[in-house]
Amino acid sequence: MTSWGNRAAVGDSLVLSGQVAMLAREIGISTPDVGHDNPSWEEWVEQEERRRTLWVAYVQFNLQCIAFNVPPMILNQEVLCGEEWKVRNSQDWMRMRSFHTPDSRNFQQVLGQLLQGRQIHKSNAISAFANYVLIHGLFQEIFFARNTASLVEPTGSLQVGFVQTMESALRAWQNSWEATYESTLDPLSPRGPMGFNATALVRLAYIRLNANTGPYRQLSSRDPQGIAHELLDGRFAVYERSPFLDRAVLQCIHALSIPDIARCIETSSAQTLRDDERKLLNMVYHIFREADLTELSFWADDNADAVRHLAACTARLWADIFQGFHTYEVSRVVAEGLAIIADTLDAPLETHI
Repeated sequence: MTSWGNRAAVGDSLVLSGQVAMLAREIGISTPDVGHDNPSWEEWVEQEERRRTLWVAYVQFNLQCIAFNVPPMILNQEVLCGEEWKVRNSQDWMRMRSFHTPDSRNFQQVLGQLLQGRQIHKSNAISAFANYVLIHGLFQEIFFARNTASLVEPTGSLQVGFVQTMESALRAWQNSWEATYESTLDPLSPRGPMGFNATALVRLAYIRLNANTGPYRQLSSRDPQGIAHELLDGRFAVYERSPFLDRAVLQCIHALSIPDIARCIETSSAQTLRDDERKLLNMVYHIFREADLTELSFWADDNADAVRHLAACTARLWADIFQGFHTYEVSRVVAEGLAIIADTLDAPLETHI
């Protein structure tokens, strides 16, 4: 939890992560699951406690990677844990075993099937938590591909073949996720917040395929002004305007966020937008109009100032959301950074008035 606290605590949490990673290896995160062919309820519980503890550690390292752009302490090729069930007592467990055959696949095998675009849930349904771990695995693949691309490509863009592979994997993952009971977008759902969290990650994965935002957010600094400056100073760019980017922007729209398409407008004339890009912009505009969230008296999808103002409205809306009740210090930092971004985006418009 210290990862999301004040700046001093962030450094401590990253240091402690190295020690936790060593413990995870000692406990056996790289060791295949072993146990009795017909375990008792108590033996199964003990095995599940070990497995889920290791998975939580792996997820935590990936969350630090996503937030702070640091290498994850546990790599995909180190994880060999298998499937888990969600049962509350021995009676439920016995009923589950009577009609459900344990899945013999481990994490690496299922992740490999996803990367081949295969439907992983057809032979055996995969639990919500296991799916949540798998989306972290896909995100880790994107993270390391991004780091390699920044060394071999001047623009930092990913190879088309890799993007196609990852999009296929993400679609296969979404199909598996939709087959789970917890596939809901409501963070307050009685089914739990897993669906909300998993959906946020898959949207972020689509965005990171098309925009290398990781190195420029500087969340570990806890400096809202610095974070806003890094995102707006021109170094962060959307590399390829293409159907791939369109799908990433669509994910942004679902989350009411359009920083990527705003960057497109800034780097290219609004008159050169493709039809699909105009449709995406108009989708965002109508979301705001129907919800009566902002005053947009003038709108034209071929006007860069109008689109820039729409981007500012979106950033300001998210700033308001993050300024609400929050548990962690990082939420306040994000809110203040978004407010600065919104003011900066609107500033050129104000000079024209």
